[in-house]
Amino acid sequence: MNIARGSVVEEPALVDALVGGRLAGAALDVFADEPYVPPALHDLDTVLLLPHIASATRETREAMGDLAFRNLRRFMSDGTLLTPVPAPGSSR
Repeated sequence: MNIARGSVVEEPALVDALVGGRLAGAALDVFADEPYVPPALHDLDTVLLLPHIASATRETREAMGDLAFRNLRRFMSDGTLLTPVPAPGSSR
């Protein structure tokens, strides 16, 4: 068993291990290039693909909503965010 973020798993190696029978199966809900799923994974009967639902608890969703509201309130007051996300390709 491996529990990791999508960027930690080498997807080509995972596909190779599944196709070659060295790995019995995989259940995935995150991918290295979210939201894109490697096409090879779609065709394997030994793979279960799910939307990212690991954070689907009431407490987590409430915290996410609270943070979104706090970001909105901050942005409306001074134009900044508590949790800014850099634009693709920019360095932080």
